[in-house]
Amino acid sequence: MHFVMKGFCLISCLFCLLVTPLRAQPPQADTSVVLPSGVEERFKLVLEDRFEGPELDNKKWKATKGVPRDPEMVNSIHYYKPENVEVSDGSLKLWVRRDTMPNKEYKTWIDVAMVSFTYDFEFSSAEIESAEKYGYGMYEIRCKLPRGKGYWPAFWMYGEPQGRNNELDVFEFWNEGAFLRRFVPRRLSSVQHMTAHFDGGMSKGSQRGVDASEGFHTYTLIWDDCKILWFFDGELRRSLYQYKGVRDRDPDCSRAASRRNPKMNVFPTDEGLRILAGVAVQSGKDAPDVDTEFPQAMEVDYIRFYEQVD
Repeated sequence: MHFVMKGFCLISCLFCLLVTPLRAQPPQADTSVVLPSGVEERFKLVLEDRFEGPELDNKKWKATKGVPRDPEMVNSIHYYKPENVEVSDGSLKLWVRRDTMPNKEYKTWIDVAMVSFTYDFEFSSAEIESAEKYGYGMYEIRCKLPRGKGYWPAFWMYGEPQGRNNELDVFEFWNEGAFLRRFVPRRLSSVQHMTAHFDGGMSKGSQRGVDASEGFHTYTLIWDDCKILWFFDGELRRSLYQYKGVRDRDPDCSRAASRRNPKMNVFPTDEGLRILAGVAVQSGKDAPDVDTEFPQAMEVDYIRFYEQVD
């Protein structure tokens, strides 16, 4: 009986090992990754932040302070505060608060000099920017959005090579209207805007889906010298190709180039972009109203960048 039970226990243990799933390990810097559906390329992880420490990793990021863009408050009316950036409980929180700052002075770089401005701020917000610049590859964020009139969350990449605007917006969400109505509350946090900018040109697209403030979702962008692909939770939402005449199902840029098709004049160049994640506050008729709840945060589970493996 002792030997029978011993044999039975051994068999049981082996069975448990076979049927029990192994705990997933975090991706390592030299591993290939599972890609969104329909994508064949393989990538190597270069940057990952799961925000598991007690504070923002200043080797990877810097917190934005002041008003780096839109100094005359044409589209936004917030002041970025580093103290609104919080890392706790395994996630990054980018807080937006009602925050009265009368006659607040700030400086913004315009052309070749720093210019001073003052403004009566009512809101403070948060944004982070990567310490390093990145180019072709795959960018990804998993996050949960704030919800309310006036919130403008975004995950994007930006640079100014030779003074030219070079930008990719993985997502932006803002107030949405319908027909003659400027603002429709039920559309908040549900329309993903996906845009490419270069040297003053812009190619934009959008798609409505679920309310992205109700849970965490994964946003992915793949960019190379031929195409830009936008994904939401692994499903393709938008595609943009550098050459006109290249179809979604036949992205042969070398063949298109040999036919001398003109390049898309809005296709960003691979000259180094910084990664940004943050929340702006809209201005004018799009500004928060009495129904907008404060404070709220854009909560980030992780941010990753992968280089393509040749």
